[in-house]
Amino acid sequence: MVSYTRLNSNIFRGLSITNVVLWVICTGLVTAITIRYANLGAGITENSVGNLDFVYAGLWSSFFYGIAGLVGICASYERTRNQMISMLLFCGVGCAGAIVAAGIAGHIAVYISKNLDDTNNTICHPEVLYPPIYTDQQAENDCLVWAILEYILMSYSIAAAVVNVILLVSIGVAMTGPKVHSNLV
Repeated sequence: MVSYTRLNSNIFRGLSITNVVLWVICTGLVTAITIRYANLGAGITENSVGNLDFVYAGLWSSFFYGIAGLVGICASYERTRNQMISMLLFCGVGCAGAIVAAGIAGHIAVYISKNLDDTNNTICHPEVLYPPIYTDQQAENDCLVWAILEYILMSYSIAAAVVNVILLVSIGVAMTGPKVHSNLV
């Protein structure tokens, strides 16, 4: 068995637990946004910005860094080469996905923030296409909450990308550095 001595177990475990926590938070945010707000922007014109939430980028990327976190928690106790390689794979895919999710959430949030007062905007004012079910103030408040949730998802996705980059670098350094052979196995 090969032991990777350059990885501090406590830091490695802490980053892996952080990945799992970010997985839960981002999954909850994407679920809340999709259930409550994604249909607000969809209409006859199929508003492309409103339908970007249906890509579920935050859900898929958080799945990958969540799995990386679970493998990392296991690997923090006993590190094997297969665990390190799977951590590299999941952290790499999770990092790329977190960057994409942050970009999509940021794009939607900026679009909503810039067009919040535009009454011809179908993403925040669906009464342009349908009979009004909200007053203008309710629609603006609803869109403001949606934009805030998108900004929060963007910030958590950026944090997940940073955590995964740190894990990628530390695992890469540990795997290419000196190894200590033990007689445990």
